[in-house]
Amino acid sequence: MIGSPFLEGRDRYERQTEGWTDAVPSDALTHTVRVHDEDAAVELTAVCTPSPAYEIREARGAVLSDQSGDYVYTVDADGNFDWAAPHEEVHGFVN
Repeated sequence: MIGSPFLEGRDRYERQTEGWTDAVPSDALTHTVRVHDEDAAVELTAVCTPSPAYEIREARGAVLSDQSGDYVYTVDADGNFDWAAPHEEVHGFVN
């Protein structure tokens, strides 16, 4: 049987996801996704140009809560990181 570390000591595991899109700045769209469970919460944001280009101008992620503290991780359109102490879910999104 394949086990899941998320189920250790639990009868069930639930992760919730919510997302929204804002038309800010006026020439792009800001897509935000928030993922959370009982242990942690992360928020991922990407500023992209509209279709058909979908150019990613900026991507950032933040751990909103976890047992080890809060971290902020940003990257600009050229792939340069501003400040990083990434949580693995944020790191996976940006990469």
